[in-house]
Amino acid sequence: MRRGVAAGVVLAVLAVSPALARKVADPTNALGATLSTYSVSVADGTYSWAGTTAFSFGHAGTVDGAGNVTIPQAALTFPNVPVGDIEGDVSTPCGNEHYKLTNVSISLLADGPATGTIDPLSGQATLSLSAHATAAFNGAVSGCYSQTWSPPNCRIGDASSPVSIALSTSGPGGHPYSDADGSLTLAGDQFALPATQGCADGLTFGSYVEPYINSSIGLPSPAGHNVLVLGGVLDPVLHRAVRAQLAASPTALDASASTAVAGIATYAFDTDGDGTFDTTTASPTAAAAFPGPGTYTARVRVTDTEGDSDITSTVVTVPAPPPDTSSPSDTSAPASSTPAPAPASSPAGVSGSGDATTLLGFSSVVGLPAHCAGRALTWRVSLPAGQRIRSLRAFIGRRRLRIVRHGNRFTVRRLPRRGFRLRIVLVTRSGRVISGTRRFATCA
Repeated sequence: MRRGVAAGVVLAVLAVSPALARKVADPTNALGATLSTYSVSVADGTYSWAGTTAFSFGHAGTVDGAGNVTIPQAALTFPNVPVGDIEGDVSTPCGNEHYKLTNVSISLLADGPATGTIDPLSGQATLSLSAHATAAFNGAVSGCYSQTWSPPNCRIGDASSPVSIALSTSGPGGHPYSDADGSLTLAGDQFALPATQGCADGLTFGSYVEPYINSSIGLPSPAGHNVLVLGGVLDPVLHRAVRAQLAASPTALDASASTAVAGIATYAFDTDGDGTFDTTTASPTAAAAFPGPGTYTARVRVTDTEGDSDITSTVVTVPAPPPDTSSPSDTSAPASSTPAPAPASSPAGVSGSGDATTLLGFSSVVGLPAHCAGRALTWRVSLPAGQRIRSLRAFIGRRRLRIVRHGNRFTVRRLPRRGFRLRIVLVTRSGRVISGTRRFATCA
């Protein structure tokens, strides 16, 4: 009856949910599922039912590369669902009677193909299904008269007026699709369940009994008062068409293991771990620009040629640099006119915190003034011939400052009035990192 309908609907939806998808890497004409969770609550909990036995749905679904899913009506065959006994008392012209329905089972019959979508990138999935249910049971009435009956056409809805059900992973109790194991849970509460029909056919005073049967299970019940939850695992698993992969070190980010069925158009990197994608390129690699020692989350967003994208991240720990014995930590002394060479052990493109460990001398490239005034600071960048700036960032501690550029001159404003260290990180187009720190006592 009511719960039977819900049960049947659950089975139907579960069987269909495997056929949801959008932007899948591996379309198929043989999509199926193993369904393990199906439950229904009717009329705000007046009646509820939950299945406990998993079953498989045949591999008859179709999903294309765009994620559109179709399951033909002929493939939507669902097992009978036992739902227990239903009984109650009814007043008839003969007097008070007691009715009892035993061995109640529900069969769901699809009234058309099931359709839906699935997006392995976002995990969102939807499913639409039209169906009606038939119920079988052994009925008995006792009281002023006794009678047994087994109606041949007890149903909820019918082929001419089926129950329309819309489910999604964002419904109440739903869970996003995971292409790690193919699992998802679909749920919906915007479907109405009508009253039963033909369930008292052949019974004396049947017109009195059927309304009581409906009342005992909460039928009819309008949309918004019934919840259907379905969960299962798709077979085969549908994978995302774009997959971002990221390897990172304190000096470099590498997304070359990323894949895209349509081809990769761009890589957007968060090179300094501040939560913003600051470098977009066609290259799968980028120089890291972490402001100093600490733990950071580097990210990459990989976008394919059709505009779909995937994001992944990894944690990077930047160790403290070794003690700088060649120069004091306060670099406010006048800059040398000759760039300091990098130590022989420093790899190309890697810099430390002072001139002695940079490939190009910081003081010879970044012309910081000796004093700060008016809570603003302007400096000039002078790179050797052939070198170009890819990015330049300024930090006070972990806080990144806004920089205004005019040619080769750079300005930061709203600086602290006293006692701060300004760190500048410059990355050239060849990937070399030049960085340095200067302490300012006042900036009033």
